[in-house]
Amino acid sequence: MQISGNTILVTGGNSGIGLALARKFHKHRNRIIITGRNPDRLKQVLEDYPDWTGYQCDFSDTQAITLLAEKIERNHADLNILINNAGIQVAHDFLNDPGIPENCLREMRINFDAPVQLGLHLL
Repeated sequence: MQISGNTILVTGGNSGIGLALARKFHKHRNRIIITGRNPDRLKQVLEDYPDWTGYQCDFSDTQAITLLAEKIERNHADLNILINNAGIQVAHDFLNDPGIPENCLREMRINFDAPVQLGLHLL
């Protein structure tokens, strides 16, 4: 695998590990595309890195993932690396929280279903 000259999509690339990965790949002269759930944070990162491309996406929303994939396919046909980094981790109070089933399903949608869905769209 080449470490430079790639077009790389990093989901959850507007903060944390995703942002660190995007910065590292950027240093190796790759074209960077990031996603983020928070539009304000995404805008801030894109101001710091004006040659990056960013898309707002809530990975708990399957329709939003489909729309994101369509935009990526349309605007970045040269995409050759996908880093499925977006995810959440929630501390669940299994004994006292009546919302546990929905919260667990949301976590699974974001952490498992979303990367599978996006990957299948972009293959």
